[in-house]
Amino acid sequence: MQERCGFGTGELRVVVLKSQPIQRQRRHYRIVDAATGPIEGGYVNVSDMIARRHWRDDNRPAIPVQLVDRAAQAAAPVTAHE
Repeated sequence: MQERCGFGTGELRVVVLKSQPIQRQRRHYRIVDAATGPIEGGYVNVSDMIARRHWRDDNRPAIPVQLVDRAAQAAAPVTAHE
């Protein structure tokens, strides 16, 4: 898609949330910028996602994210909480 559209830095970011493996209580994620590549990767605990539910409510805390890998680049900060 990047070859065809030529997005600039920050114009298209993809969040990949992998499926939950059997007998594991966490889901891994990656955030990738179309122009510059990987931004970060980590995981969230399934219990935290269940407690937060699927609707947005600004009075509830964000889902805690366990950062595993943050790519060193000048991209704008990304929030993987919502």
